[in-house]
Amino acid sequence: MATLMAYSMGITLPIILMFTVYKCVMSRTTFHRFNRIMLLSIYIVATAVIPLMHILPELLHGNVTPVGINVGNVIATVTNPEEHEVTFSLPMLSIMLDIYIVGVVLMILKFAVALLRMVLMITKNEKTHYARHTVIIHNRNGVVPFSWGRWIFINNNDYNDSRNFILAHEHSHLAAGHWIDLLIAEAVIIINWFNPAVWLMRGELQDLHEYEADENVLAGDAINQEEYQLFLIKKTAGTRFASIANSLNHSSLKKRITMMLSKKSRSKVRMRAFALVPAAALALVFVNNPVVASTLSSVTSAQAIASLHDKDSKNYQNAETSATTEHENAVNAAEVMPQFPGGEGELMKFIYENIKYPDDALKEGKSGSVIVKFTISSTGKVHDAKVIRSQGKSLDAEALRVVNMLPDFIPGQINGKNVAVTYTIPIMFSLKYDVK
Repeated sequence: MATLMAYSMGITLPIILMFTVYKCVMSRTTFHRFNRIMLLSIYIVATAVIPLMHILPELLHGNVTPVGINVGNVIATVTNPEEHEVTFSLPMLSIMLDIYIVGVVLMILKFAVALLRMVLMITKNEKTHYARHTVIIHNRNGVVPFSWGRWIFINNNDYNDSRNFILAHEHSHLAAGHWIDLLIAEAVIIINWFNPAVWLMRGELQDLHEYEADENVLAGDAINQEEYQLFLIKKTAGTRFASIANSLNHSSLKKRITMMLSKKSRSKVRMRAFALVPAAALALVFVNNPVVASTLSSVTSAQAIASLHDKDSKNYQNAETSATTEHENAVNAAEVMPQFPGGEGELMKFIYENIKYPDDALKEGKSGSVIVKFTISSTGKVHDAKVIRSQGKSLDAEALRVVNMLPDFIPGQINGKNVAVTYTIPIMFSLKYDVK
């Protein structure tokens, strides 16, 4: 799940950037189908193309050169063997991960509930057919007509009073495959729910669906425009179904009628869409930025450390007790945590400047995050370093070598007394692939 969160964070700015450009240059034009394609293209570029371009060199197995070794967030813990428990203080990234997981689960549940509601309506109500679609005639008169998949949902009153307008409109939605667009939008919302742009994009997409359906309904001679507009006015009230479906009254009536009466945009206005190209390029630069890559790596490491701590917590205390008698007087929480001289930034700088990429790992193309756990004694000395997530013998050995080189820390304290503290550091060995 941490990998999914890192991926979601990585696609956030590309979506915001490209959607903002789209809104500025294309949203008020009358190229409904073209604009729809533009929005779908933003989804594809942001969620697939840009991430693929980020990892493409690795997939092509180009020449390997080291790009750097990143040091992730330090996690400090204090142990108390007398109480047979270990207390861990995870960084903010771990808390963010928990919040992200809750959001994803809620979005999935919301989607599942909407699907279940439709299934129940399909199985429990009268059915008829229109064109290639199945019409579900239900008795929930407060729900406005909507469509999804191959089904058109319409209540008894609307079916008896306005079936021609409604069926023509909803048929246009299904024939154009609008429900597939909403399925894609829903998938992006599930994994990127914290990004306001994805919610606005879905709303924009639904607006375009309504504009396109209205245009298709009025394209023939079967339905009069004024009568159709009066019909829409009557249907402004009513409860919409979930956003995974196209509801008849989704968009603002004023915007829909204005769009119907608007003069068609000139063809050359489509050229504005090329403004999305530099926006996509800028988004790619952002994703490839070393600082961003390091941050996303730290997100992944946060879960790995948390899971390893949880797995080892029952056995960890006895091992630490046997390793040093100093833990006999340790407590569960320190008022003052140990400090590296100069702060955490200097700690990371020390590791970065002293660590070397092993030659054999470089030749074999090995990379990944080695997580090292070690103890800072009451005198500030580093000892008992061990790897709790391995990336191979040579990378593990190099990470341990540098950790064991660390100078003395300023010890942690409780009530003015020094205590032993356990630290955990993820060290990311990363590679860059140059394709020739």
